Amino acid sequence: MTACDGKPRRPLHRFAPAGLAALLLAGCASYTDRMHQARAEYAAGNYPAAIGAIDPEDCEGGRDQLLFLLERGTIKQAQGDFAGSNEDFEHAYSVISDFEERAKISLRDVGSETQALLVNDTALPYKGEGFEKMLLHAMKAINYLMLSDLEGARVEIKRLDERRNIEKEAHEREIARAQEQAQEKNLSADQVAAAEQNLYQAYGPALQIAQRVKSLYLSPFGSLVSALVYDLQGEYDEALVDTRRVLEEAPQYAAAALDAYSLGADDRPSPPVPLDLRKTGDLVVFFHAGLAPEKRQVSIALPVGDAWIAVAFPVYAAIPTAVDHADVFIDGAAAGSTRLVSDVEAQAVKSLVEAAPALVVRQMIRAVIKGVAAHAAEQENGWAGFLVNMYNILSEQADLRSWLTLPRHLEAFRYYPPAGKHTVRIAVVDAGGRALGEVSQEADFANDRTVLANVRGIGFTPVFPGGLNITAQWRTLPRAPLSGRPRFVLHP
Repeated sequence: MTACDGKPRRPLHRFAPAGLAALLLAGCASYTDRMHQARAEYAAGNYPAAIGAIDPEDCEGGRDQLLFLLERGTIKQAQGDFAGSNEDFEHAYSVISDFEERAKISLRDVGSETQALLVNDTALPYKGEGFEKMLLHAMKAINYLMLSDLEGARVEIKRLDERRNIEKEAHEREIARAQEQAQEKNLSADQVAAAEQNLYQAYGPALQIAQRVKSLYLSPFGSLVSALVYDLQGEYDEALVDTRRVLEEAPQYAAAALDAYSLGADDRPSPPVPLDLRKTGDLVVFFHAGLAPEKRQVSIALPVGDAWIAVAFPVYAAIPTAVDHADVFIDGAAAGSTRLVSDVEAQAVKSLVEAAPALVVRQMIRAVIKGVAAHAAEQENGWAGFLVNMYNILSEQADLRSWLTLPRHLEAFRYYPPAGKHTVRIAVVDAGGRALGEVSQEADFANDRTVLANVRGIGFTPVFPGGLNITAQWRTLPRAPLSGRPRFVLHP
């Protein structure tokens, strides 16, 4: 027997009917509930307390091991423990790799799948969404940059490139498998379509949020990090390839247009003002704004045979916040603002929307199996039928797990200040431009180094309503001289 967290427990051999009912009614705390304290401490900037709120055993095993590793790795990054963060992220990568290696032939997976059909999807180990796996590599690359380890960062951007294709193919296989299962179980195509429509209606405004993302397999922030790594090492052709990706995937990030022109693109306009990169430094800001959405449960009526059965599904709910973007100042003068690169909120919602066809089929099959079991129990014994029906009702729970410490948005800013020492001030602001808080740093800029700031802004949100938590880490990275770019003297 296993507990709610998937860890082994001693078996309970006998339950009285009343005891069984009490056990079912008690249920298990959801992953969101279990992460409540850790996320609250994280949002408030109490990082040691946030790490302490995560049971170390949860990072060593259990159905939610992957998520707890991702959460703890994120908290450690915010704390500035980049090496410790990458240890957790690498462990998470190993867990993902293990899932993928044994997914083809594994008795463990078969057992989990069978249990999930009898209970709910929370009986399965959490294996991660595709966009989460891609962000894992981007987050690891940030850690390596903050550790001045460009080779380590290169490994992660290559893994990210491979992950794009892996996840696209995996999604196609999942949809194809769902269609095969629907046919094998004789599910009516009309009933499946009706169930999907009911689920889409339950998503409501979230469908519009999903439309903000072109594709789940692009990862514009990953492309931005990749372009930076190649640029730092003077590999300008490769940097231009990824910069073009950013322009295509996140056109609102205007700094990419100037970089593309400087990196040799002939199809990009020259800058509006002169710029001599031989006389400048390089400032890059990554801004993690707000918190990613969390899943909540809704009940949807599914047609099963001649009846309609209420089944639980997950939907995403946004975490509102006043934090919108960051304004950057050099020696008190406005230099510009961060711009959205990856809309994590929209990626999460789109991931759930695109999984809907497979999720609906799985839930319909589960409903059929539970219905057959209840009918058989009622035929044999009325009391047994009552207990099975009670079990079916109380075990019907949506899988609400997700990476909760991710930001709502990943934004970026790039600027080429004059060489020399300057004060950089970063102000977190709301949509109306009102400053909510700020951080500042003295930095020495030169042609052969890049100043990187990794900034988080969380606050004025239900998770942390009392104020704003701003965390910033700074690193000066050696780089190939800006004067080595294909175009380094830029004219309007």
